[in-house]
Formats: sequence, structure tokens, C-alpha cells
Amino acid sequence: MKILKNIENFCCRYKSYLLVLLLFVVAASISLGQNISSNYEIIETNVNNVEFKLYNENQESEVIIVFRKSNIDPIPPNAELNYKANTDYSQKNSSNLTGEDNMVIFNGVLSSEQFIVSNLEHNTDYAIDVYFNNNSTSNKNYQITTLAEEPTEQVGRMLNSVPTDNKLVVYYQKGNGEKSYLLVGENIEPTIPEDGKIYSTTNNINTTSRIDDNTFIFLSDNNKEFYIEGLKPSKTYYLMAIEANGNNTKVNYLVSIDKNTRQVTTEPEAPKNVIVTIEKNKRFKLQWEKPENVSNYELDVAYDSEFMNKLENFDSIRFGDTDRFIIGGIKKNKNYYIRIRSINENGFSSYTETLVNRIE
Repeated sequence: MKILKNIENFCCRYKSYLLVLLLFVVAASISLGQNISSNYEIIETNVNNVEFKLYNENQESEVIIVFRKSNIDPIPPNAELNYKANTDYSQKNSSNLTGEDNMVIFNGVLSSEQFIVSNLEHNTDYAIDVYFNNNSTSNKNYQITTLAEEPTEQVGRMLNSVPTDNKLVVYYQKGNGEKSYLLVGENIEPTIPEDGKIYSTTNNINTTSRIDDNTFIFLSDNNKEFYIEGLKPSKTYYLMAIEANGNNTKVNYLVSIDKNTRQVTTEPEAPKNVIVTIEKNKRFKLQWEKPENVSNYELDVAYDSEFMNKLENFDSIRFGDTDRFIIGGIKKNKNYYIRIRSINENGFSSYTETLVNRIE
């Protein structure tokens, strides 16, 4: 009990000093927190250059910025040395290195500075370490990467199949890139992809990545052809194949030479919502919803579901732009199989589902 009483007396006697000490610790903590407040913005990444901007909210703090390869351990600066900053990575020397491959690119009071670090290796990951007030550990760390080298030979000759059932195959002659991509513009020439940006690709136009609202991107899985499905009917598509090197954020697309754009138009859509009704107990009335961009229709009526035994007057009969048709000459107690498809200048649609009707 006597010990506790002594502690109580000490705290009461020196409480003002303790309060000052506590405030000093809090102020120091706040000051340190302000000193490590910075953010980063990448401006541009090239094959062997990177350009970025660093912002420091506390503009009174001393900052040393170190640039290194990501696979090299960070080595903090020595507080007793005065480093001579340099942004040419080929000029590393004892005056600007904190240790192996750790090059000082800035030494001073940082506010808002833009940097271009040059003569880097292509297709390589780098790190940026920011040290405040000669701190022995990095207060901020940022990752950056250079692009792979751009291919030099673009995709050569391209051929494509006739679009059928909303599917298309594009055959091509490989360039000298690691990968081949197909850009598909819907009703407009495709937009070029951005270097360093990755796109998830599938074979289906409805699930593959978009470069913008009208441009889709596909990746060849065999360096011989692109297989595309899910195309929309009665649409014009512009196709352009390009080469690329590198993976993920290192990807570099070859887009600086002549385009090899091809143009294809898909077949029309089949008639929709087809309905067959019986009129006057002796004929069929066929009605449907008209698809876009259709000029004609072709109708088959047969006695069998394989359409091997067609009615003489309804064997691939064609008629003009309408949404109804009368089928006469129908016999009672007999099944009739009916199908119809659309026609325009780009070809034929698929047939509608077979309809089966009879008059009792």
C-alpha cells in the first residue's frame, strides 16, 4: 500500500511534466504520419523509359527516392552520405547508389515532381522506394514495369469464312510477335488497344473484352486462325489482326504499320415468333415478326420432318417483303411440316424451328 501511495504522490507532483511529454509524443507521431503521406501517378510506360509523378502532402520533409529492380532487395540510404540524384539508369555509380542496383533518383524536399527514368531494360519489373527524413526503412513503395519490345512483323494475308449461324473463322499468316490478336469493330473500324493494358478474351463476342463500345478483341490460341461466335445478324464487322509481345502490363501491341482491315457482313436473322393458324378449315395462315434488313423469304412445306418429300408448289418458294403467307391446298388428316428463312444480299438465315400442323 505504501508503494502505491508513493506512485500516486509522484504522478500528482509531476503531472504537468507528464502531460507535456504525452503531448510531445502525440505531436511527433502526427508529424511522422504527415511526413510519410505521398501518392503516385504513372504518366507513360515505354520499352525502356517510365514517366511518373510523385506528390508529397507535407512539402517540408526531406525525401530520398530510390529506383531499383523488383527482384533486388531494397537498400536504404545512409544518412551521412550526400547522394547525387540521377534518372539515367545506365549511369549508376558510387555517388548515386545506396547499394546493389538501388539508384537514387531524387534527394531533397519533394512537393510535386515529375520523373522520367530512362535506359531501363524492357519487359522488366521495377520498384520505387520513398524514404522520408533519412528514415532507415522505406515509408512508401510503388511498383512499375517496362513494356516488352514491340514486334516488327505484322500479320500477313488474312482470309475468312462466310459468316454462318453467327459464327466466323478468320485464317491468317503469322507475324513475329509472341501472340496474335484480332480486333473486331461493329459497324465501324476497330479501335487500337492500349499498350500495357490487358484484355480477357474468349471466342464469344458477348463475353470477350471490349476495347470500347464498338470494338472487341480476340486472342488466337493456335497462331493460325481466330474462331468467333455470337455475332449479331445483319451486322457489318471490320476485322484487323495485330501482333503483340509480352504478358499482362508488359504487353506491347504492333499497331504502327499499315492496317490489314477486312470487312464482313453477317447473314440475316430468321423470322421470329412464327404462328400458324387454320382458316376456313382448309388452309394455313402463316404470320411472323419481321427481322431487320430482310428483303425476301424462302418457305418449305413437306409431308416429312426431314423435308425430303415437299409439296410441289412449296419447294423453297420465295416471296417478297411481308410478314404473312397463305398455304392452300391442304388435305385433312395429314401432317404438314413448315419452315421459313430470311434472305438478303448477304445470304440466308437459318431456318425457323419446324412447325407441324394438320386439319382434322
